[in-house]
Amino acid sequence: MLSMVAFVLLHIESIKGDSDVMMPGVWLWGALPTGTAFILLELFQGIRLKAAYWADSWNYVDLACSLAIAAFITIHFIGWSSEAEVGSGIVVALLFALRLLQTASLHPTVGPLILAVVRMFSDISMFLCLYVYILLVFAGVFTLLSSDEDHQYFGSFPKATLTLFYAGLGEFNEALTNAIESHDTLGAVLLFTYVILSSIILASTYAAIEETQAAQYQLLRIRVLNEYLKLPHHERLPPPFNLIGRCDERHELHPAHHMWASVCAALVVSEPLRYLASLISEQRREQSVLCRIAFWTMKAVYSTVDGLLLVVAFTPVAIYKMLEGVPRRIREGNYGAVLRAPLYILLMPVLFLCQYTGRDLLLREYADQESLFSFDATESEGESPETAHERRKARDAFKDSIDKWIEAADHHDSSVPDVMAAVTHFKAYVKAEIQPALREMQRQLAEARRQLLEVQIQQNKMQTEVYERLTTMEAKIK
Repeated sequence: MLSMVAFVLLHIESIKGDSDVMMPGVWLWGALPTGTAFILLELFQGIRLKAAYWADSWNYVDLACSLAIAAFITIHFIGWSSEAEVGSGIVVALLFALRLLQTASLHPTVGPLILAVVRMFSDISMFLCLYVYILLVFAGVFTLLSSDEDHQYFGSFPKATLTLFYAGLGEFNEALTNAIESHDTLGAVLLFTYVILSSIILASTYAAIEETQAAQYQLLRIRVLNEYLKLPHHERLPPPFNLIGRCDERHELHPAHHMWASVCAALVVSEPLRYLASLISEQRREQSVLCRIAFWTMKAVYSTVDGLLLVVAFTPVAIYKMLEGVPRRIREGNYGAVLRAPLYILLMPVLFLCQYTGRDLLLREYADQESLFSFDATESEGESPETAHERRKARDAFKDSIDKWIEAADHHDSSVPDVMAAVTHFKAYVKAEIQPALREMQRQLAEARRQLLEVQIQQNKMQTEVYERLTTMEAKIK
């Protein structure tokens, strides 16, 4: 999204004749594949999700972005006018900048604030209608009561509406002074009343959102993770990489660690080559040298493309994840890892390529238990098919429960608990029921061990006595 904004703005600067902008054609041909990839991505999501696509309000912004991109491309190639192209480009840049708010909503500091603003426009629509109603009514009254002294502020209905809107933001000193100096008591009272009512409405709106914004924010993060887990492979790369790539997952050999890794397979270059290479069987490769050369050539080409896509697409994310973990390592006292971080950043592309080829090297040290991308668990080597099937069923049931929580939160269904309420209830249940039972089991186990030790001591004593008696009897017999 940032690349699209940069490409469009630089292209607009080149249209306006800015001499500082270098290579003007590059920015246009950078915006075209990025915009086309974004439209295809949204088209694939719409086909896959069908009616559920419109359940997310951000998808309406995506639709507006797609239409703006289509208009921008159409205006450019039909050569309508430079003014129309500049205007459509500005609309594209503004919509993509607005779309960045969804990404920023995952940040723990900015996320609740953005969520509060979004909920203000979605859940508190009646308050907004009341706000607009009060604004228009008071604007009409002030227009009728306006005099020559305050004609600058209330001489017409649009002026009165704008003045009252500014009054809601706290800028009403000059208008109020004019009303008092002109002995317009009714106007001053109405202005005070409007400011108080608008402040109460806005305060009550934020208070209603603030009560649940923490739970809603955690729910939003679960929603994003759940959506990513269900994304098809060709939708996991950002535009324009989704034109030529898709993401798969790779896991470490150790079953307790599932480190994130992404393997990019090209849709334009790699996928056709993969298909052609799959047609050359091992028997044909053994029989023909030409088939063997063609097979390994195609494999080298698509493997190289995959590795380069992996480095270009995910190196910035890995560097950000590494820098994000530096404060935690400082608190843990792991200063050696902090000092080695700049070296790892410089070698990050090489580490990604080594990871892609199967050699994990030093990247394992910075792999967190809670990785940036969480993938579904795959079958381990020693796992039976029945166990793997049961684990997949449990994973699908967990995803369904997440979907149920999300749907309940969206429709305010009180019969289904909220995520945070469910977690709190589960913690209380563990503390009240499971922990006492575990302590009782530990006590009984310790008692059983003590009794077993006593029995062993008694058995040892009996064996010693029997041995002494046998020794005495043997001595008497001799």
